[in-house]
Parts: sequence; C-alpha cells; structure tokens
Amino acid sequence: MQPAVYCEISEIINSANVSSQLQPIYNLATNSVLGYEALVRGPENSLLHSPYHLFKAADAYKLTTALETLCIKKAIEKFSLLDLPGKLFINVTPNYVATQLNNANWLMHLLKKQGISPNRLVIELTEQSRADDIDQLKTALKRLKTFDIQFAIDDLGAGYSGLIQWSEMQPDIIKLDRHFVHNCHQQTHKQHFLRALLELANSTNALTIVEGIENQAELECIYNLGFNFAQGFYLGKPTATPTIATPNVIKSLISDAISQLIQQAEQSSQRLLN
Repeated sequence: MQPAVYCEISEIINSANVSSQLQPIYNLATNSVLGYEALVRGPENSLLHSPYHLFKAADAYKLTTALETLCIKKAIEKFSLLDLPGKLFINVTPNYVATQLNNANWLMHLLKKQGISPNRLVIELTEQSRADDIDQLKTALKRLKTFDIQFAIDDLGAGYSGLIQWSEMQPDIIKLDRHFVHNCHQQTHKQHFLRALLELANSTNALTIVEGIENQAELECIYNLGFNFAQGFYLGKPTATPTIATPNVIKSLISDAISQLIQQAEQSSQRLLN
C-alpha cells in the first residue's frame, strides 16, 4: 500500500488541483505595475496547501517535474484569464529549466494558446536548489532568450552560489532576498550592500527588484537608495484576483520626491537671485 502522502500528491497532480495566486511587482519611478509573480497553492484544508509542503512531498516521490509543469500551466492560464498588465514571473528550479525547457516548443504553444507574448514571461530561477549541469542550464536559458523570454535570479543571497550564477548566466533581472531589505533603514551596512548590488546590476544591464518590503520605512529607504522596482506584503499580498492599481503608499512616495525636487529647485533659484 502506498503512503497517504504519495496518494495525495499524485491525486493533486493528476487532477490538476493546484491554483495560482499572484503578487504585484511595482515600478516606483512610474507609479505602475511591472508585473505579477505567480505563487502556487495546493488544495484548501490540506497540509499540501502550502507550497513548501507541496513541493517537499513531490520531491520525496520524484514528482517534482510533473508538479512544476502543472504550476507553469496554471500560472499562464490564470494570468491570461485575468488579463493582467505587465509581465508574468514564474518560479522554476534550475534543473527543470535545464532538462524540460531546453526544448521550449510546448511552452511557446501554451503561451500562444493563452494569447500571451513570450516577451511578457520571466522565468525565475529559485536559489533554493543548485543546477546539476550548469552548461546544460546555460544552453536552455540561451534558447529561451531566442524567444524573447527573460529570466531572473530569485532571492539572490538566500541560497546556492547566487553571485556565481549571476556572473555565469547574465540574467535580465535580479531579485534581492528580503534579508537585505529587512530593517535596512536602521542598518547602515545593509544600505552599503544594497548600493553595491544595485551598482553591479546596473553595470551588467540587469533590472533589480527588491523583495520583502514590509513597511513604509523600508520602502522609503530602498527608494532613496535608487531602486525603482519593489515587491512585498506592504505593497500587495498574493491573491487569486490581484489589483491592477498602485497602492497609495507609492503615490505618496513619488509625490514627496517631486515636492523635494521642487523645493530644491526653488532654493537654488533663491540663492542665484541673492
């Protein structure tokens, strides 16, 4: 007799009983939505509702590939159904990209069927696991780029060899782990790290997204450091039907910045007149 967990995860995959929640990512400079990150959820009232337990169970019974394929399909279908603006960010393990996306024909067919242009898709390489074959991974990513699909390194600083992956694979987008932003307004050394990472990203033409914004002080800190893209519970939680509007905290942030610029311009003009 098979263990209960195996039966449950098998049934979830066979019946496609997972759903996607979407969390907004904002452009602070333009007060607009950059896109949405898709986050999988298992069945309600089940231990496997949590993505951690869902993938742990799939991994234990060698069903991770099937689960990841299902999650990609569900995310694309949900994004299309809601007709959301911007880009769709999907978390994928490096090994899945290397072995299952080296031939992206099925993915391109799915995008076309759902009416989503490939240049609106961002594959997020999770830092929680390493690639078994880095050359195979690089080949797969290079092929995806020929279709204008972008890729990001997710949670940089949280897992395996983030800087090595960055230098080896030249991602389009870097997503900084929330460790760097947590209480950054109170910790000067974190601000130094953030500045250095932003400068490095700019020098490699990579867009940088700061994850894990949880309060106004952190938001103001990363904005003042020069970051334009942000994500976090303070700005918007993952939901089944995310908003397309930007939160008032971003509008006030831009308004305050404009007021400061006007004030500085007035002060400069006054000094010239004097």
